[in-house]
Amino acid sequence: MEKGLNMNSMYSIGSSYSKTDAERLFHRLILDGILWEELHITAHESTCCYLRLGPHAADLMCGEWR
Repeated sequence: MEKGLNMNSMYSIGSSYSKTDAERLFHRLILDGILWEELHITAHESTCCYLRLGPHAADLMCGEWR
């Protein structure tokens, strides 16, 4: 809210999704190369997952995705 991200037209667009539907959406975005998932093992042997833009993210945002 401090940075005004809530003013973005896409803010809360997925708030009606169930947890299961949201997880399925993220899995699909990763499989399609829209998002990239990086897993790191910490010094305490726990796993941290980071999501980054994938190679097809720009295509999706420009409306050129399949």
